[in-house]
Amino acid sequence: MKPPIFFIHGAFADASVWNDFIPFFKAAGFKTFATTIYPDLRGKTKNDELPKLRLNDYIIQLKSQIEDFTKENGQKPVIIGHSMGGLLTQKLTEMDLGCAGIFVTPSPPKGCDVKSLVVLLTHLNIALQNDPTKSYKVWDFGAKWGVLNKIPENEKDARNAEFIYDSGRALNDLVNFDQDQFKIGTIDENKIKVPTLTIGAAKDRGTLVKAHRKTAAKYARVGGDYIEYPDAGHMIIYEKDAPQLAQDIIAWISKKVK
Repeated sequence: MKPPIFFIHGAFADASVWNDFIPFFKAAGFKTFATTIYPDLRGKTKNDELPKLRLNDYIIQLKSQIEDFTKENGQKPVIIGHSMGGLLTQKLTEMDLGCAGIFVTPSPPKGCDVKSLVVLLTHLNIALQNDPTKSYKVWDFGAKWGVLNKIPENEKDARNAEFIYDSGRALNDLVNFDQDQFKIGTIDENKIKVPTLTIGAAKDRGTLVKAHRKTAAKYARVGGDYIEYPDAGHMIIYEKDAPQLAQDIIAWISKKVK
């Protein structure tokens, strides 16, 4: 019996980022569910309550949803997370909530982050304000040059318009690990007892491929796998490599998850 699949989006995004990707899995016979984290607070307009959320609040909501999804299906799901969702998936996998964890161009855990002017430029508007009590979305240049660099030019405006606001406190937890008392980004790979797959993209300007490789090496110590796409960017899930990525993930699940 094929395991169900639970999809988690990244920062500045919602469940709709998976709209072009999920059909590959449905066609292969998988039951899927894509969540939106705090849809009542995270949107295209600022909400004063949003910056109160921490990364741990995201985990609490996701944990509850995954437990309900597990009860509904009678088995733990494969958890697939992109970007920030990739780091959240690492924590949820450490918490033994999935039968496998797949981290797509993930935000790195503590010890795997790589400082870079490229990544700084992509997120420059957030870095310059440096105020976790605000909410943010990626600025236009950072979106088109950094996050969406590997999609066609004529699609960038529409994709950029899809981005939404995220909590400054959650984003701070994502990069300043020692400021997060809940330690969401601090992962003990030795607690992970299920298969993991890290997906790297060599042209990623949102999170450098060097960080993907370090993340993969962390989980390789406990048997984790890694696939890297040489011409992919951060949003590989709707780039030209998306069909191949989906087929590679499906093949990996078929091999690793019994």
